[in-house]
Amino acid sequence: FKLPAQNTGEVSYLERIEIEKQYLLKQDTLWVRYTLINRGLTPVSFKFAPRIDLSFSGGGEDLLKVFRFHAQENELAIGEGTEIRNIRGLEFRDMKNELTLSLIADQNFDGWLLPVRDALTGQYQSTCLMPVTALTLASEGQWKTEFKLTISH
Repeated sequence: FKLPAQNTGEVSYLERIEIEKQYLLKQDTLWVRYTLINRGLTPVSFKFAPRIDLSFSGGGEDLLKVFRFHAQENELAIGEGTEIRNIRGLEFRDMKNELTLSLIADQNFDGWLLPVRDALTGQYQSTCLMPVTALTLASEGQWKTEFKLTISH
């Protein structure tokens, strides 16, 4: 999928950014790769924050446990609504379905882990991960990143 930059007349600085998103699915792993290119004539600074929604059997600690990865070690569980700092990935354990999803990035990121709930009933729908990376791209400069989601039992 490619979202080209807008090169017509006066545009905001974000309209100068071309975004390419690639998916690769192989066995139990999904890779999502992003390439961002500044097609404008001047440098652009902004925060890149893709939204990754994962739906589990529920959102409470009895149904979903989330661990953060730092290098080779898992740390203590974190709760939803948590600000995340300088991590490489997360491990989501769906306790009811006995399923583990590991999401690993190719570089450290900050971000947020938030529950998505029905506006009327408050019922859990999914867990939203928003990795945030501050970027400055020179004219024609590009930046790439990759997320790997692995499913295991």
